Amino acid sequence: MRVTLIRTPSIFPRFQATIVQCPPLGLAYVAAAARAAGHEVTIVDAVGEALDSSKWLDARFRILGLTKEEIVERIDPAAEAIAVSCMFSQDWPYVRELLALVRARFPHAPIIAGGEAINALPEFVLGESAVDHCVLGEGEETFVELLDALQADRPATEVPGLVTRDPATGAPVHTPPRTRIGSPDQLPYPAWDLLPIESYLAQGKGFGVNRGRSMPIMATRGCPYRCTFCSSPSMWTTRWVAREPVAVLDEIRFAIDRYQAENFDFYDLTAIIKKQWIVQFCNLVIQSGLKFTWQLPTGTRSEAIDEEVAELLYESGCRNMTYAPESGSIDELTRIKKKVSLPNMRRSMRGCVVRGINVKTNIVLGFPGQTRRDVYETMRFLVSLALLGVRDTMVSLFSPYPGSETYRQLVAEGKLPPPGDEYFYSLISYHNFASGRSWSDHVTGTELAIYRIVGMLVFYGVSFARRPVRLFELVSHIVTRRHESPLERGLVGFAQRAMGRNRMARGESRAT
Repeated sequence: MRVTLIRTPSIFPRFQATIVQCPPLGLAYVAAAARAAGHEVTIVDAVGEALDSSKWLDARFRILGLTKEEIVERIDPAAEAIAVSCMFSQDWPYVRELLALVRARFPHAPIIAGGEAINALPEFVLGESAVDHCVLGEGEETFVELLDALQADRPATEVPGLVTRDPATGAPVHTPPRTRIGSPDQLPYPAWDLLPIESYLAQGKGFGVNRGRSMPIMATRGCPYRCTFCSSPSMWTTRWVAREPVAVLDEIRFAIDRYQAENFDFYDLTAIIKKQWIVQFCNLVIQSGLKFTWQLPTGTRSEAIDEEVAELLYESGCRNMTYAPESGSIDELTRIKKKVSLPNMRRSMRGCVVRGINVKTNIVLGFPGQTRRDVYETMRFLVSLALLGVRDTMVSLFSPYPGSETYRQLVAEGKLPPPGDEYFYSLISYHNFASGRSWSDHVTGTELAIYRIVGMLVFYGVSFARRPVRLFELVSHIVTRRHESPLERGLVGFAQRAMGRNRMARGESRAT
């Protein structure tokens, strides 16, 4: 079949601190699998094809990338099926409007949707949009089998891993679940040639900090943990599977030769779980003689990272590591089922800091049940991290994402309304410094907004006081735009967006 895959634009609030523009790894994997199965694939990457374009959606939000009208114009006119990836629920209202335009332009082409946002609310998606089939979980095998069925005029209800429409009534139908892919190594490399990958590479765009031409890569899939705020168990189950270290290195070597890649951003949910695996990978990289950097921007755990591993990480080129403790309160960590030991995590961080790896932490405020004592303990934890030498932190506000245990709990308690546009847009507050909402009965939203800013100021105040030279490094890296930390990337991005808004305002003024 001739099929077009769509990566939708990003929606972000007016005062968002950091906007990540990175190549769509999941979509590239799905496209590669469909092409390997003999289907003719094109991709419309709404972000990559308009990296410098942002427009007002309304007074609160902007869209980054192509508009829905521009996307429809770029779809292959001969497309027999159209698929869209929606990873974040806050993007859904815009995606729904896009799909309405797609249906009007291509009335007979099946519309397929996938991604974590779709996976969380498939019946809702089918009920209020033009989508015909929702792909659940890992998409490669399900998507290919669905295309084969459509091409052969077989019922989609025979394809495992879908929520589709009943042919007679149009009601949502769950097909049998599909088992996870045995090994990601059996999949073809992501189809980067179908995407504007050079635009990302040339501008240093990626998931991590800007260390040059950065390619995405994934060494593992899934996560064995069940944190209550995360939708991963719904999307991936709790099966964690790692690729062969030599296969990961082969893909890195391919990207260096083909795309002159200098840095690799690992998109793994939880990359470092088995010490044996990471030691083997690092040793292979060191022995290969290849020169590149790599980073773990998502948020890793600490169990497998000791002094030996930290040494190997640095020697193999790892320069940035993100840890995700989420909270400094033991009681709160227990409530959210975050099975980490804070003393062990601090020891792990110290090993990385001493070796020269830039460490960042993710902290979240506003979980249901959070008390002022939990907040106080988290603030103390942030100070200890700054004294330890942790380079960056991001203090975010909790958002109840569909697909998570906490979301289901809040719905059951009547604290969340039925899904709707205002609810989806409210999820953007995760990185919006201009507003905040508390899901705790003990702390108000206004308090959380203050705690968030105070936490960031205290952390960076202690960090800069401990190492004053960082201020000079910060200015230098902002000027050169080759970053060492997420803070530097965020400040550069914020300044660029501010200058862009000023230029746009001046242009509108001259036009009037």
